[in-house]
Amino acid sequence: MNRIGWVLFVARRYRRERRSGKASAAGFLSTAGIALGVITLVVVIGVMNGFQLGFIEDILEIRSFDLQVSSLDMDTALRAADSARTLSSVRTALPFLETQTLVQGRFSEFEAVVLRGLPSDTEELDPGLVSQLSMDRGEFDLAGGLVLGGELARALGVRIGDTVTLAALTGDGFAGLVPASRELPVTGTFTSGFYEYDRGLAFTSLDRIQEFASVNDRPALGIKLRNRYRIDTALAALNAEFSSLPGFRSGDAEIVSWRESNRAFFGALRMEKLMMSLLIGVMFLVTAGNIYHSLRRGVQEKRSAIAVLRALGGGQREIQLVFVLEGGLMGLTGTFWGLSLGLLLVNHINSLFSFLELLSGWTAAFLNSLFGVQSLGGLAITPAAFYLSEVPVRILPMEIFLIAFFAISVSLLSAWGASRDVSGMNPSTILRYE
Repeated sequence: MNRIGWVLFVARRYRRERRSGKASAAGFLSTAGIALGVITLVVVIGVMNGFQLGFIEDILEIRSFDLQVSSLDMDTALRAADSARTLSSVRTALPFLETQTLVQGRFSEFEAVVLRGLPSDTEELDPGLVSQLSMDRGEFDLAGGLVLGGELARALGVRIGDTVTLAALTGDGFAGLVPASRELPVTGTFTSGFYEYDRGLAFTSLDRIQEFASVNDRPALGIKLRNRYRIDTALAALNAEFSSLPGFRSGDAEIVSWRESNRAFFGALRMEKLMMSLLIGVMFLVTAGNIYHSLRRGVQEKRSAIAVLRALGGGQREIQLVFVLEGGLMGLTGTFWGLSLGLLLVNHINSLFSFLELLSGWTAAFLNSLFGVQSLGGLAITPAAFYLSEVPVRILPMEIFLIAFFAISVSLLSAWGASRDVSGMNPSTILRYE
């Protein structure tokens, strides 16, 4: 029998003996601890990815773009957009103009709104924007009037086809400001899932918004890339393409990436995810301690057997490997069940929330009928209670791999630490006195 076969044979015998008594309970608790930690990490990371990537996609698809070129005149912005669309790394490029205005429905007060002007054919140029906006009524018809956020339309009390009044101050400098107003029909409403946009954002055509823009409102160019994480390659190609345009020759125009324009927000999201992962990772450290003490106790209980094996020619490393395999098996088993249950739970989390809310409603109704307390109510834990159609979930394979790798590694390291007690044993002394 070769050494590997001998180690596996001894490990099987050792595991069979551990299936009873305190050793079995300790092993089960250690395995369950690993599984619980993996389940928690998978669910939390999956939901956090859903929220964070959803926020990032909302911001970049609707408002921010992957790259923005500022300080342009309208003619240069239009020419730059045409040039950018010829590049293979560019998904689309849109000239836009944005300004602050007031909007009023027929029976409402004035509401502050960010008005963004886009080309009339934006629906063809940037289908990703229209898809992310999720038009719930009407059409994304910029030439025909205004497209409002759903919450803004509700606040104004308007529907498709109703007329709203836009008002703004235009002109050059404070002394030259003059009021401008115009009535426009509502052609569509959208629900992006981002309340700030649904409550305070409106779209119209690029030609029409110039009636409400002040001298400080300069046109810009928004660029969306096929791969927003390969910014350097795209920047080099764009700089070469734009080098002959007026604004770029003078150095007034500047290309800003999404990482720079949203650095604080995206940095906060990354830090939040990191800290949450570290806090939940403490569970693995507790479980690692359980594995360490469980296997160390096993080493001490098997002192006589270890001494006999050493006397019969068993090497120190081979005997240590027996205990390392035991710890690795605990980690592997816990990781398997943790990943299986975690992925099952996170992919059905919306159904779980619906069931829990229904259960809480039934419980509240039962307590109301039992004690006659009418103020009790069910818990509002469905996504709809938090301005969500559903809890977003995003599973990234690399993160699942890292969770599994970390869980198994912690188990192996704990087992290796416990098995080091074997090196301090003197077989002759143990056999003489035990």
